Amino acid sequence: MRDLRDAFCGTPFTSRSRQGRNSTVPIGALGKREATWIARYRAPGGQERSRTFERKIDAERFLNDQEHRKARGEWIDPTLGRVRFDEYAESWLSMTTHLRPGTRANIDGRLRNHLLPHFGDMPMAAIRPVSSSGCSER
Repeated sequence: MRDLRDAFCGTPFTSRSRQGRNSTVPIGALGKREATWIARYRAPGGQERSRTFERKIDAERFLNDQEHRKARGEWIDPTLGRVRFDEYAESWLSMTTHLRPGTRANIDGRLRNHLLPHFGDMPMAAIRPVSSSGCSER
């Protein structure tokens, strides 16, 4: 039974609880705390992530979805989606050093006049292709 669980859930890892006790939990573990279910999994980089759900089936679906996304290479760190568009645009523009001065001015003008007024304070995860269609009509 232990071998099947390790094969399905992955290699166990050790985590420290709030009470200071160590516990070994397989990747993709479900746990129940009070009236909620906690879905715990490992990100591709090795960090432990968790999310709570009211129903067990929702937690199981979430874990299955995360494992499928990791296997297909489509997993995106949820903390990166909280970065605001204006912060991301500023850091991206500072990293693009290969642009000619005219191209840089063109991109900077488009950001300042069209994108930042519409998306500036939005988190990156909230921007969808549908929301960008209204931006091009201005």
